[in-house]
Amino acid sequence: MRERREDIPDLVRHFLKSAAKSGLPARDIEPDGMELLKRHDWPGNVRELENIVLRMVAIHAQETVPAEVIAAQLSEARLRPESEVAGPAGAAPQSLSGMVETWLREEFARHGAELPLPGLYDRMLREVEAPMLRAALAATNGNQVKAADLLGVNRNTLRKKMRDLGIAIHAEIA
Repeated sequence: MRERREDIPDLVRHFLKSAAKSGLPARDIEPDGMELLKRHDWPGNVRELENIVLRMVAIHAQETVPAEVIAAQLSEARLRPESEVAGPAGAAPQSLSGMVETWLREEFARHGAELPLPGLYDRMLREVEAPMLRAALAATNGNQVKAADLLGVNRNTLRKKMRDLGIAIHAEIA
């Protein structure tokens, strides 16, 4: 990828479309953010770019991912070959809990001396729950029974959560 940086925007757009087709929310990248992606050294391969794009889609709530979020992802997180999220070079893999904690610290820092709007707990649950349900549905090709089993919840619970979160309920193909 270092020799073909001009391909990076096309790859990013492809990964964004692919994510949207698999049920993740549609996202776009700010032009400055795209420039950051083009300038990055990419010690990994195209798979690393794909993983970073997918992580931004799943974690970032707004429709357009700002350059600051991309800069933070590129400087703080690296993906190991085994697809584990890692911190700075040589650091141990970062867990989902660690990523959420990092995101929350950044969220509080963005608000400065003020606190974010009330209802953080419910917002965070929605932010995590919706991508998790979409990913489970994508992994099971929309089969709600299999997705519910994968998630460890009752099918009716899955359907209710899908309705509450505005995730399209498609009839299963038998």
